[in-house]
Amino acid sequence: MERLFPGPRRRDPIMGRVRGVIAVVLVVGGLMGAFLLNVAVTTVWSVIKVDLGTTLPTVTPLVSVVVAALVAWIVYVIVPSDTPGWRSSFLPAIVTGVLIGLLTSLFGLVAPFLVGGFAGLGVLASVFVALVWFNWVFQILLYGGAWARLRRDRRDLRGVVR
Repeated sequence: MERLFPGPRRRDPIMGRVRGVIAVVLVVGGLMGAFLLNVAVTTVWSVIKVDLGTTLPTVTPLVSVVVAALVAWIVYVIVPSDTPGWRSSFLPAIVTGVLIGLLTSLFGLVAPFLVGGFAGLGVLASVFVALVWFNWVFQILLYGGAWARLRRDRRDLRGVVR
């Protein structure tokens, strides 16, 4: 994020690392919790074959989207030393949250089939599925950060206050 948001202000390298670690823990913890929630609900729903109604399967993707958008917004505002500001990062965080939330829900639906297809590999297959998911999540997060920077730069050219 520091490379995406260059600016006149520089942060102490130690504080930059601490903020980076906090951001990674926040992203991984929040999104992993949403991912595990989706996997658990989908697995229970498909294995037990109990009609959970339409409420629970509809709510879990929405929870993933809201959690991902909130995490992205916090990361865009807290991590860089020259932040885009709350207003410039709001729309990119919402779009990033929707994409990450939908990706998380998709992986929640597909993961039992992927892991089941590679039952001989067991935990190893789960690790590779999680690594693919992490890669895509962080790519989306970076694209959203680049968009937030473009919005910040356009705002700064117009002279609008953050």
